[in-house]
Amino acid sequence: MSVDDHDVRDADIHALVRLSREVSELGDDARAKREHILLGFSHLCGADKAVFAEFRQDNRTGHWAAVVGSVQFLNTPDHERQRLARFYERNEPRDPVIEYMGRVGNIVMVARPSDLLGDRVWRASEHYNEIRRPAGIVEQVYAGFRIGDVACGIGLHRRDARPFQKRDLRLLDAFMQGAGSTLHIISKPKVEEASAVVGPVELPPRLAAVLARFMRGETEKMAAQHLGITHHTVHSYAKQLYRRLGVSSRSELLARYIRNPNGQPPSE
Repeated sequence: MSVDDHDVRDADIHALVRLSREVSELGDDARAKREHILLGFSHLCGADKAVFAEFRQDNRTGHWAAVVGSVQFLNTPDHERQRLARFYERNEPRDPVIEYMGRVGNIVMVARPSDLLGDRVWRASEHYNEIRRPAGIVEQVYAGFRIGDVACGIGLHRRDARPFQKRDLRLLDAFMQGAGSTLHIISKPKVEEASAVVGPVELPPRLAAVLARFMRGETEKMAAQHLGITHHTVHSYAKQLYRRLGVSSRSELLARYIRNPNGQPPSE
């Protein structure tokens, strides 16, 4: 029986933590960091190509336009880039999804166009028919992080009609919740506007050991086997971890850890 495409698997969590570490090791090389993120998520989510861009909101009109020079493509042929450049360089015709995300104003938003606009509206839009479809984009998902009038966005694209699944959106959301503010290069966010960086948390040895196993992508059952304790005990420790760290799920725990990518999981 195949694994449900909606489920985030333990291997996904492990891959996401690894990707966060690898990106942090690239230091201040913005292009290298962005390329690595696009490569990582293309592999994780089965995208054929991807794009990264920063957007700035015009205070006069309220419209969002790509910052020229910030756009970075992955696996996109030149003739398709030329199609997309009409939007990224001239902001025409405007992307209704980006306009929608800008109006909502969420700090983090991850969605498929059909989730926000409805599939019929999206497919009938001028932007889709003049920009996306001619550039070989049939299905896509947007992931954005916004600070004030500046936003950075990742777009994952497929050439065929396989829709991105909830699992893909959850992985992107966990990454953006944790590392989204670190992707801004054109306009550095003020410290008070950025997501709080998680500092070290003092944990009892057993809780620290369980957290270390979780950060390796292990399930509660696997952690119990490695630590020589019962599954029930690990589950109890997990609930204590969530309370201490102010989270309510494994994905929130992951996002909290990604906010401090230079940190290491507690040793056992």
